[in-house]
Amino acid sequence: MRVERKMSHLLAGATVVLGVVVTIAGGGAMVTHGMIADETGISGWNPWLWLILVAGAATLLVGVLQLAAVLRDPTSFAEARDPETPAPS
Repeated sequence: MRVERKMSHLLAGATVVLGVVVTIAGGGAMVTHGMIADETGISGWNPWLWLILVAGAATLLVGVLQLAAVLRDPTSFAEARDPETPAPS
């Protein structure tokens, strides 16, 4: 397996992991903010937490699409091809 293919797999997997981490962190922050809002009587609405949650979900979606593309055609993200490997038809 060429370096470009390995890097594509690694970057797509890292994007998925980043999306999962940001989504979980956003959800945890929303729960914490909701508990504090309930105890203190302030409004629990915080659009920035929703933005973090949506950004994490979008990052996860992009990572899954990248991973699907890499697994379907490992040369799709590679700029250079091995001269001995025929071009995909």
